Amino acid sequence: MAASQPAIELFFRTEEMSMVTYLKLCGHQVQKVEWDGGSCYWTFDRSDLLESAVDEFISGEARVEPREYNRQYAKVKDQMFAAAPPGKGRRQRQ
Repeated sequence: MAASQPAIELFFRTEEMSMVTYLKLCGHQVQKVEWDGGSCYWTFDRSDLLESAVDEFISGEARVEPREYNRQYAKVKDQMFAAAPPGKGRRQRQ
């Protein structure tokens, strides 16, 4: 009888907007944006390049052009609100 192999995760999922922004600046494409409970999650295809970018981000070695980061962060935020279920999106001005 063969030993079972550990499951290989095909996707990387995070709720950290700053990491999502960095990964997008590195050229990685978001595959899905979804809310689970009270948090928004972004899903990426897992790859060696993605893992390397995640490691750079976590270690503090990530470097980006600040204005481009801010522009991309705003887009990530818009994705979050677009995927929000009713009542979780932007507050309406009164």
